[in-house]
Amino acid sequence: MKDIKNIVFDIGGVLARYNITGFLAGKGFDKEMIRRILKASLMTPYWGQFERDELTEEEALQGFVSVDPEIEEELRTAFLSVEGMLTSQEFAIPLLKSLKAAGYGVYYLSNYSRKAFEECGESLSFMPYMDDGIVSFKVKMTKPDPEMFRLFLDKFHLKAEECVFIDDTEENVIQARKLGFTGIVFRSPEELHKQLNELLDNERETDEKTPVNVYYYFDLTDTDFFCRLLEKRFRETGHDRQMEFVNWNCYKTPPGDDGDIYIYDAVAMTALVEQGFLHELPDIINVSDMFEWTIDKSKVRKKTYGVPLMMCSNVLICRREDDRGIRNVLDLAEPVAIPLRTMFMYYYLQAFCNYQDRSGRDLAV
Repeated sequence: MKDIKNIVFDIGGVLARYNITGFLAGKGFDKEMIRRILKASLMTPYWGQFERDELTEEEALQGFVSVDPEIEEELRTAFLSVEGMLTSQEFAIPLLKSLKAAGYGVYYLSNYSRKAFEECGESLSFMPYMDDGIVSFKVKMTKPDPEMFRLFLDKFHLKAEECVFIDDTEENVIQARKLGFTGIVFRSPEELHKQLNELLDNERETDEKTPVNVYYYFDLTDTDFFCRLLEKRFRETGHDRQMEFVNWNCYKTPPGDDGDIYIYDAVAMTALVEQGFLHELPDIINVSDMFEWTIDKSKVRKKTYGVPLMMCSNVLICRREDDRGIRNVLDLAEPVAIPLRTMFMYYYLQAFCNYQDRSGRDLAV
């Protein structure tokens, strides 16, 4: 059974509606002219070169015209502007938000020309809800080239066997499967939801039988007390999966890739993010109650991956309601930063141990 951690989407034809015939019809072309335009453009090698940014817009048009010189004017009219060629899909943002909330990484891997990327911005309204991705014109590769898939995996430190790849072109899905991805050919939003639910339900059944692996920073204060309290709070939330704790020196070695929760010193956070151990925190954590300067220290590339609460001096970082004009760590004073164990452990649990399983159930402990 594969351990699915990431969902990878094509854009045009999946997250964005790709309606080239409707787009051309809207410019006044009849069915026969649309057929000729498509045959001279999309069905030629020039289109792929354009999507890889190997040809300028004018060079691509000259290539299209060379295939069918009689319709040069129509070709230039057709592609003078491509605004409206791709439009947003209503299901895209809700689906991405639900996958993110369930703990999955969400990425895009798409053949997309620079012109479409710049002129069809409305179709990309889902982008803020995704972790990252690759488009062809930026890397000068197009699917189904296996090197584009390999570049994607290397760039984001992902494993093919932990990824589902969704594309409306079967050839691309076949290539992804050859490299170890789980592949889904997109045919409709309804069918996609059904396929994802079936696939991820199987994953959840496996999850219920496996332990929650907690890798904790070896220099925690009173680790036995911490582990007991963490497990107690976990049980109180109604979950019965076994918890296994692994002592870990985050300064010297990476944790095991079987971890569910990582408790680490903030100094190591950037490295853990870049190595693929940490995902951006879902919205189950309310950061509005924290000092802004503490949240800033928990971000990598403007995304929040943890909530720091203890500096190296073992002081307690208090919440906004305790505010006494604290602007940075140098303003912390004795009455504000008393390292009482009960308070300390409470903040530690609040800060580091918010966790969700893939069914979307809140496992905040």
